[in-house]
Amino acid sequence: MELQFVSALSQEGLLADSVKKQVEKLKNENIEAVAIDPQFMGGFELCEKYGVKPEDGANCVVIEGIRGEESTFAACLIPVNCKKADFNGVVRKHLGVRRVSLANLNFVLEKTGMEYGSITVVGLPTDWKIFIDPSVVSREKIIIGSGLQKSKLRIPTTLLLELPGAEVLEGLCKEKTE
Repeated sequence: MELQFVSALSQEGLLADSVKKQVEKLKNENIEAVAIDPQFMGGFELCEKYGVKPEDGANCVVIEGIRGEESTFAACLIPVNCKKADFNGVVRKHLGVRRVSLANLNFVLEKTGMEYGSITVVGLPTDWKIFIDPSVVSREKIIIGSGLQKSKLRIPTTLLLELPGAEVLEGLCKEKTE
């Protein structure tokens, strides 16, 4: 079953509010959305069910970096086929923090207004960093979460770099599955 994407701006109810606001700011008709079966929202599940190549999709992982009493948040966009990401090395050093961990899920859901399993880099708080693996931006477009479990976004990767705090981070994905 192939996904039939249409302009995200023309779709009601397929984007979390924060995602919709960011998509509206980007004002780009090439940002697309599609409804999916929520039980296939995970990267590999989506690829298997809908025939998507793993390199055409990316997952978002939110990291909390801690130095003393200060916390810094970063969303890391890695390809679906990333087997091992270097959060403790490259992300920790780039943030300039002592330690990193996965951010508290309830905190992330509350701050983003997004649903579990569909966190995305589009529509995040503007003070969060966004680190993107180089292999993600090597694609013309990438399929990512929409903030809601029932849908996905497909976005030109050049637009990812227009998001507040976004940058390509070499070495983010250390190992990929074939």
